[in-house]
Order: sequence, then structure tokens, then C-alpha cells
Amino acid sequence: MKIGLFADLVLAELSYTTTDRKIDRRPVIVRAEAIRTDMIGMLFSGATMVTQTARIGYSKQAEVNDAYYVSKVAPVQFDEVRGKYYSVFPTERVSFTTNSGIRMIRGAQDNTGGYFIEQKAGSGAAYGLLESSQLGGKIGFEVEGNTLYYNNMLPDTYPNVLITYIPSLLGL
Repeated sequence: MKIGLFADLVLAELSYTTTDRKIDRRPVIVRAEAIRTDMIGMLFSGATMVTQTARIGYSKQAEVNDAYYVSKVAPVQFDEVRGKYYSVFPTERVSFTTNSGIRMIRGAQDNTGGYFIEQKAGSGAAYGLLESSQLGGKIGFEVEGNTLYYNNMLPDTYPNVLITYIPSLLGL
């Protein structure tokens, strides 16, 4: 469903139309994004949420449903200034203080389980001369804004990567 159609349905439920009363869709979309982000954030924080099973006296810690995630392919490019490979997120994503909103990154056609290791931004500088910075031969990634920078990626390893992440409502 397109975001504009969603906003129109919400306004129709409230007995408004976007043509008769000059109602704008934007406040509906902004509020829906805020509600969705808050709810996913509660799941990441480990909050116990009341579910249908609570009616029979049982409530459980909620998990983030697969339906919130999307998988998109992004090209790998080389940053001449930093001397690192990087990719740009295909759409806007949702991130939290305890979680980047990324489930996994791997080569687009690599089905061997070669998942990349998430590293905190700047950790490459802190561990640069230590053996642990080699990540056991695996590829690591750091998130800076809408860009993923890869550590330990050799030239021509992956022309594209598959990123599974939580997009913003507008990114859907």
C-alpha cells in the first residue's frame, strides 16, 4: 500500500476527505511514522508488551517481527579519500540507541553465511593495530548516517551487498 493511500484511509475513517475540507496528508504520515518508530523501539528495548495471549493470563517479551524488515541490494563503491569501500542505504532507515535497525549485511549472491560484523563507528581506529581488528578474516561494517563503510573488504570481493534493515515508513 502506498503511503498516500494509507493517509487517505485514515482520514476517511475519521470522516474527512483530502478534497472537501482541504485536509493535508502530511500530519497523518508524520504521526504514523512516530507511532511506528516508538512501537519498534519498545520491542528493541526488551519491553513486555500486552498481546492477545494476555487475556488468558500470559504476556511475553515481544520480538521484532520479520514483517518490519526489508532486504535491498546496494552497490559497493570505493571512497578514494578514506581508502575504504562503502554503500549507501537504498532508502531511509529507522535506528535506535540500542540497535542500528540492521539485521544483516552479506554479499548479494553469497549464500554461504558470510555475514558482515557490525562495529561501532570509529572502532576501527581504536582497534586498528590489534589482531582483533582483523575480525577473524570477516568483513565488518560501520554506520555513518546513511552510509555503510566496510572494514577488511578486499578489492572486487562484492560488487553488490544485500542489506536487511528496518526502513522508515516513507522508505517502504
